[in-house]
Amino acid sequence: MSEQTSFNNGGTKLSTLAEQATASSAWWKEEVLKQPSAFALPTRVLVALDGAGITTVEQLKQAGPHRLRRLDGLGRNGFEKIVELLRALDRQSNGES
Repeated sequence: MSEQTSFNNGGTKLSTLAEQATASSAWWKEEVLKQPSAFALPTRVLVALDGAGITTVEQLKQAGPHRLRRLDGLGRNGFEKIVELLRALDRQSNGES
């Protein structure tokens, strides 16, 4: 993967998180394929975020819950997926599974 597709203005692109997370694991194994990834946001959520100019993890964190809840096309389930993603990223950065 090139740096251009992985980074936007020095930040990790939301659209490539799931791909990066599985790149180092044995993604082809049946048990891994059946597990949903906390790093993969649904397309509808990505489109809503992109429409608001939020394309990186850093921008997502800076947006905060109040702004995210007001985004067009982002409902309760989408908001919960974002929270799940941010928590998974925190666990990963803290060395937890």
